[in-house]
Amino acid sequence: LHDNPALVRAAEGAKLVYLVFVIDPHFVQPGRVGVLRYRFLLETLRDLDAALAAKYGTRLLVARGNPMEVLPRLAKRWAATRLVFESDIEPYARARDNAVRAQMEKLAVDVLA
Repeated sequence: LHDNPALVRAAEGAKLVYLVFVIDPHFVQPGRVGVLRYRFLLETLRDLDAALAAKYGTRLLVARGNPMEVLPRLAKRWAATRLVFESDIEPYARARDNAVRAQMEKLAVDVLA
């Protein structure tokens, strides 16, 4: 967990951190990702959740859906003030991340990536 820069940045000065992974349907369509790779992703998320539970007593929320819809909805529900995520260089991901940033700006949520 210590080698995850986004997690470290999210925890800095925070009283409460919600740990979320959004499974973006764009990336898990047949033809974009194979069964073994998807299984590996799910196993990795399960392992991270277990590590978080064992070491910090918290859980990983795994959501499925368009991050441009899921993240603003969660930010509103939790009255979030900051969103931290890992940057991606793939063109779709860059456009998605920019759209999420714009949505968070409307909600007065600081974004660090």
